[in-house]
Amino acid sequence: MTRIDEIDTFLEKATILEQTIKGLSDGSLKSDTISLKEYGILTPEETAQEEAREKIVRQKRAQKKDERIAAEKERERSKWWDGAVYTFGPREGSLAEREIIVEERKKQERRNEAKRQTHKE
Repeated sequence: MTRIDEIDTFLEKATILEQTIKGLSDGSLKSDTISLKEYGILTPEETAQEEAREKIVRQKRAQKKDERIAAEKERERSKWWDGAVYTFGPREGSLAEREIIVEERKKQERRNEAKRQTHKE
């Protein structure tokens, strides 16, 4: 769209707006039959609808933000507990779980010892 087309479009909208305002002021147009929404002039009903839509959007954004925060907290908690279990073993659990962890640690120690032996040679 060229600059001249933009100016023509603007003048056309301004003329329509001017005619609408004249019609409202002289009584030939009723305010409930027209909408000036495209010009930024809203009726009380349109304003209420717009506010309701914005409220819903804000609520959805807040809910998504809360969900992201909760998911991040859960990831951090899980990461922390994984580290704690790896370092100290399970806090509570069955004897079988503890035995499995002890066996895994022994296997790891044997692997580490084998690596040390290979490096010495």
